[in-house]
Amino acid sequence: MSTELKKIFLELLEKDVEFRYTVAGYLGLLEILKKLDYLIEENKKIWEEIKLLREEQIKLREEQIKIREDISKIWDNINRIWEEIRSIKEEQKKIWEEIRELRKNYINMRKDLDALKDGMRALASAVGTTLDHYTAVFIENLLREKGVPNEKINVQVDVRIYHLGRYREIDIFNLDPLVVGEVTTNIRDIEEARYEINKIIEDIKFAEEVFNKKIFLAVLTVEVISEDLVQLIKEETEKHGILFIYGKMIPKL
Repeated sequence: MSTELKKIFLELLEKDVEFRYTVAGYLGLLEILKKLDYLIEENKKIWEEIKLLREEQIKLREEQIKIREDISKIWDNINRIWEEIRSIKEEQKKIWEEIRELRKNYINMRKDLDALKDGMRALASAVGTTLDHYTAVFIENLLREKGVPNEKINVQVDVRIYHLGRYREIDIFNLDPLVVGEVTTNIRDIEEARYEINKIIEDIKFAEEVFNKKIFLAVLTVEVISEDLVQLIKEETEKHGILFIYGKMIPKL
């Protein structure tokens, strides 16, 4: 075979698929070439799939990173919540400690108050002090416990106050802070109870009008009271912000 013919033959093998298959068929390679071409196509498809899988993998990684970031934020929030819960628990602990301390102080104050009452009763019996004076001394000590300076405490007994042609006699009185009080030896029934409560309410209105200031403390003191009236008077005086004090409670009169 001449060189020129060989050249033409090789070009046909390279460029002409049909010719190449024809030659291969003669040479017994046709089936091999077809399978090879099929494998090449399949290989291309596999690489396309791999490419798609890589792209999906990249997306999954990005989503995974985002999920991790979100989880990290969630844990940060959970940690902050636990910190707040711990802080709230600490605050609650402090509050309960303060409440316990206040209870102790209240119990001690009640003991001191009861002791003061007993002492004043003994003093009144010893020197013949009237109930009005006993109440005045009690209120002076109460004002000191409330933080009122001594120079402002001047509780007077049986004070007559005149104003615009009117006057009112008030059993217990202090000017600054403004204190009024009514004192009675006993209350025997509901009518007397209402009368005394209305009397102290009128004292409050009159004093506030005359001195143009709010009442700091209003007191209703009863030396002896029937046990069936105590709760009623407590409820009524509490409605009007009046301190109710009684000495001796006896069975129903």
